[in-house]
Amino acid sequence: MILKGWHQPEGAVHLVTPPGGPRPARVEVLAEFLANHFAKAKKRK
Repeated sequence: MILKGWHQPEGAVHLVTPPGGPRPARVEVLAEFLANHFAKAKKRK
């Protein structure tokens, strides 16, 4: 570990997309990945 004792402060992540119509599948996959990633990180605390 490079910075011992340092932790990322908690915050919010917002996914902003243009209005209207369905979102492309790649955007949905990215949103799901990020939600799962940050949910797991929060559980580890």
